[in-house]
Amino acid sequence: MLSKLITKDLIRLKICADTWQDSLRKSGELLVEKGKITDQYIEDMIDAVVKYGPYIAIAPHIALGHAAPSESVIEECMCLVTLDTPVKIGHEFNDPIQIVFVFGAKEPNSHLAAISSLAMFLSDDRNIRLLETSSSVDEVLQAISQY
Repeated sequence: MLSKLITKDLIRLKICADTWQDSLRKSGELLVEKGKITDQYIEDMIDAVVKYGPYIAIAPHIALGHAAPSESVIEECMCLVTLDTPVKIGHEFNDPIQIVFVFGAKEPNSHLAAISSLAMFLSDDRNIRLLETSSSVDEVLQAISQY
């Protein structure tokens, strides 16, 4: 399931982002470019963190950017971005963030299989180390394809 959503053109490694907002914008832009979300969805993700706090920091160094299902999501989607320099989001345990996944869901619960697949992928510490260090999209894609 994960490899159906995160394709080669939806992975960027070692990008520069100055803030957590910048990391969500740059990640979300991948999905906008592919026609999967609108710019409004990016702003909705940022607004959600401002409103609810850093809940998207799901594990040490990992963020899962998302907002509520809406018409701003054109197609169920997910992308992956790693940062050259980690950024702080304000989470007591999971700062700083270096790995950013962004997903968009059109309907409530439509993303559960994708999130389950992502959880399995991230449960393997080797995959997290790979994401933290790799500069090869093909290497990352190969690891994702197993989930």
